[in-house]
Amino acid sequence: MTNRSRILSSVFVTVFCVALMPAAVMAKNDKASSRSSAGHIQTNLNLSAGVGANSGHSGASNGHALSASSDAGTEVDAKANHGAVASELKGLNSSHASASAREHANPNSRVGRNAAYATAALATASAADTKAMADNAVVLAAADLTLATEALAQANADLLSAQVELQIAIDAGLDTTEARAKADAAAQVQADAILALADAQAALDGATQAAAQAQAEYDAAVAAEHDALLLASGGVELSAAALAEYRANLGL
Repeated sequence: MTNRSRILSSVFVTVFCVALMPAAVMAKNDKASSRSSAGHIQTNLNLSAGVGANSGHSGASNGHALSASSDAGTEVDAKANHGAVASELKGLNSSHASASAREHANPNSRVGRNAAYATAALATASAADTKAMADNAVVLAAADLTLATEALAQANADLLSAQVELQIAIDAGLDTTEARAKADAAAQVQADAILALADAQAALDGATQAAAQAQAEYDAAVAAEHDALLLASGGVELSAAALAEYRANLGL
């Protein structure tokens, strides 16, 4: 190989290497960039996961805190309400006394007046039961009267039909024995239906009177209970909450 050939070969190799260098450098840079981007993405994901987890823990913590706060508030309200009721009852807090103590208490003492109210309240409950049974008896008696009325209407129709058949037999000159017996039987059924209707009406009248009496006794019991309550409370009208507490203390 001549010197010229060697020089040309060397130049060619040099040019070729120089041409390849940018491509290699770019490939290397692309790999580095990809690794860097992947690292940034993973870091961001980790950060997002951490923030989400922290947010979840924070939400749970806030939820527990709110629940605890709500429970505490409810407990405080309950205590406040109980205190208000106890304050309203005042002397009626003596209703915590035992049944034995009420039984042997002086009628003019607070405990004795509580006992009187308890007796009156039980009487009202009994009167209410009696009234309910009396009202139900009226409903049943009214139903019986309706049935008796319908039975009489049917008896009247049957008697009329039997009388028509008898008249036809008479007009035709036929043997009326069977037709007459049928008419007589229908007349008896009608008579019984009339008596049954009268009995049903009397039963309804009696039930109505008994219901009116039961209503009057119930009204009187309610008034007596109210009077006993005012006597026990010193003339103070209790709120619904205080009255419920008072009655519960007395086992009502």
